[in-house]
Amino acid sequence: MTDWQKERFSSSRGHQRFLKVSAAARRANSEENRRGNVRGLKGYFGMARQINISSSLRCRPLIAKERPALYPIYFRGNAVSVDRRLYTFDRVFDQRSKNEKIFKELVFDKIDDLIQGYNVAFMTYGPTKTGKSYTMGTFYNRQKEIKDPGIIPRTVREIFKRIRKDEQYSVKVSFVEVIYEEVYDLLVDPTVERVVKENDARDAFEIECLLEITTQTANEALDVLAKGISTRSGIANFAKNLRSPRAHLLYTLTLEVRQNNLPVRVSKMHFVEIGTAERVSSPEPRRQKKPRGRPLQGLVTFNKIINNLTMDKKILPYRESKLTSILKETLGGNCITVLIVCVSNVYGKTESSVEPIRISSTARRVINKPIINALNPEEQRRFIEREAENNERRQEAERNANKRKNKGDDAVAGPSCSGDATFRSISEEREIDYLYVPGASSESTPEQIDEDYEDDDPHGTIIFLK
Repeated sequence: MTDWQKERFSSSRGHQRFLKVSAAARRANSEENRRGNVRGLKGYFGMARQINISSSLRCRPLIAKERPALYPIYFRGNAVSVDRRLYTFDRVFDQRSKNEKIFKELVFDKIDDLIQGYNVAFMTYGPTKTGKSYTMGTFYNRQKEIKDPGIIPRTVREIFKRIRKDEQYSVKVSFVEVIYEEVYDLLVDPTVERVVKENDARDAFEIECLLEITTQTANEALDVLAKGISTRSGIANFAKNLRSPRAHLLYTLTLEVRQNNLPVRVSKMHFVEIGTAERVSSPEPRRQKKPRGRPLQGLVTFNKIINNLTMDKKILPYRESKLTSILKETLGGNCITVLIVCVSNVYGKTESSVEPIRISSTARRVINKPIINALNPEEQRRFIEREAENNERRQEAERNANKRKNKGDDAVAGPSCSGDATFRSISEEREIDYLYVPGASSESTPEQIDEDYEDDDPHGTIIFLK
């Protein structure tokens, strides 16, 4: 073989290697695009994105007469230092940050994901009196002007602005409370416990007989939120010890979009206010009279699932609590999840913030696999059936409300669901039980305990109305 032939053969082999490398790179790039941020019609065929849980931290400012912590939480960019350890987050918002900034950086872009058909969840998590309700905007009142509204009011208004007029859409909202391992629908009768069942077809859990109210405007959707809070406050007035900050609130907005020649998209946006994370490792409170589920079970299981997901453990105990059963899709499942841990540099609060900070920072390593929720013909049939059942429940709830208004009686016939023939009065359904907390005197009254544990919003919003 001549030198010229050797050189030509060598260049030919080099060119072949270049083509192979280029082809491999193109295949890898194509595979990455397929697995990553897939948009459009690909989602209709069940292709999932892989996206980590977004975890952020917010520190509220001190208010009048509050003492600063001796060993405060220090901020270093997107990391915080506490208890001689450094924890990293996707975003860190200091004491000067407003709700508007949090909405623009964490929520604004996620609204497009909801409209495209992805499930989205926003959670606030942390100790008491750190601004969880203020950040979420749970206690909304349309008649009261709020200078810096929270996530829920801003998001609901933006959703109705972005919905395209050339599409057929339907927006429904629901509102539930989870307390002492019991689930209550705040839009019907909050004294009747709801059953959480597993849906094998969707690999998720559902709340039976949950009322979803169809809304046409943002004000209607927010009025439903205010109605649920008003109902919950009414129970708190009757039995003050039931207004526990350990209760979890879940406000869900369901968006149904219909387009010509395309499958129906049904996506959900969850707004979750997780109850206090204090004393998770402490002994259980001692209670008298009617025993209920462990008040910290939801938080303990929530932390356990996050730890197991980051360590790739196969055992994920979603069924161990009602909270994690309902939130199964948001933790390692079909959802885009944003977790906001709220903390404070108030004297005595730093220690109770360490565990929430650690769990929230760890949650950044949890990978969710959201897909566009497009219904196939069978799913559409089941969806229509559930719609009909929900309409019946809504009509029955309206009739019951009229009966209550006309008779002025607490005992009103309710929806025939899960064996509930009637709604019993609050005093019959929820027997008042005294809740004793470790460290409290055995002679302490519920009012004294509530003063220590009531989750008043530090920014001035009234949490538990009288």
